[in-house]
Amino acid sequence: DTINLERITKFAIPDFLPRDPNARGIMFLDEFNNASGAVMNVCQQLIQERRIGEYHLPKGIVVVAAGNPSSQNAYSNELSMPMKNRFCHVFVTTNADIWTSHFMKQGHSEAVQSLILGFVNQNVEHLEDTESMNNNMFNFATPRQWCKFADVLEDIINEPEDVIATYAASFFGSNMGQMFATYKTRADSFQNPMEIIEGKPFTCGHDMVAFYYTLYSVITKLQQWHEQNQGKKDPKVAAKIKQGASN
Repeated sequence: DTINLERITKFAIPDFLPRDPNARGIMFLDEFNNASGAVMNVCQQLIQERRIGEYHLPKGIVVVAAGNPSSQNAYSNELSMPMKNRFCHVFVTTNADIWTSHFMKQGHSEAVQSLILGFVNQNVEHLEDTESMNNNMFNFATPRQWCKFADVLEDIINEPEDVIATYAASFFGSNMGQMFATYKTRADSFQNPMEIIEGKPFTCGHDMVAFYYTLYSVITKLQQWHEQNQGKKDPKVAAKIKQGASN
């Protein structure tokens, strides 16, 4: 540009930055503590003064950043004290109940959903293997890995135990992989969930492994009946779901 006969350079605004002064939303800076020092220096102005050079963030935009803590062996940079002081900090932890609700919305088959939810909820440490994570192992269980493994399990669920163990180990390590494969083999002999829905008592006694598998088999069957009946609104099916849940 030319101003007062003097040639100057003006920097263009990136197209992803909101230019509407009435815009509302979140600017999400993911993996923030992996950024280089130069990028963080720019972000300090963005976060504190809500601008970069001549560009100003609209008042309705909130800046949120996320990153993995270095305690999880994440390759991250320590935030400077001034940068830390520009944020309020929320530490997110794994919650098995919330993850279970999320997983049940992913549309997996009855067999896969029952197996994974039964295995994880009998011992919630199966959901996130912090010991292997802290030991910097290649394969370890996390909520994300269970969701990815569920997709694979859909294709291999009828394979022999050793095949299941091999695939599971590639996600969670050899110990938990074999545990899951053994569990899957045992599940074939557990009580049919239809017996519970029809009013018969649990037959697993003090076997908590069998109890959790049967419990989540019942929950899964009732959930999928409900979803299939949503469009039809069949009162007979609705009554069956209600009676099964009651039992």
